[in-house]
Amino acid sequence: MPKIRKSVEINVPRGRVFDFVSRLDSPEFEKLNLIEMKVEKITKGKTEKGTMFHFSNRIPGISKSIEQDSEMVEWDPPRKFATKVKNGLLEGTLFEYNFDEKGKMKTKFSATVSPIVKGVVEGMTEKDALQLLDRQWDEFVKRLKASLENDG
Repeated sequence: MPKIRKSVEINVPRGRVFDFVSRLDSPEFEKLNLIEMKVEKITKGKTEKGTMFHFSNRIPGISKSIEQDSEMVEWDPPRKFATKVKNGLLEGTLFEYNFDEKGKMKTKFSATVSPIVKGVVEGMTEKDALQLLDRQWDEFVKRLKASLENDG
């Protein structure tokens, strides 16, 4: 399965970018996504390795929401974190987020998705699902840059 890689340079310090992206259950994170996404933190307490999240995604043109749970499998603030889907159509998919400091006020954010598609959704082929994931991540990095750089 091919990997999907996206990156963008953001004129904001690394710690601020990390804090913004790592709050997966925040309304701000949900707004970065092309698809309608609701995220709930299942595990109580601070976010760390082992923290669980529940995702409910609504894809345009699909009547049923896609439900999945993801576990934080790597947590290394402010450099990187990774989540792995534990169940559902994308079970086994790994999402890796990296934050490289490029000077005091610049961050290179990169995301790598190693998709595993375990089924079809209302007429979407595996190829359709991969194309949607690719568009989703294009939009994510674009919205992330705009949101942080225009936030003042």
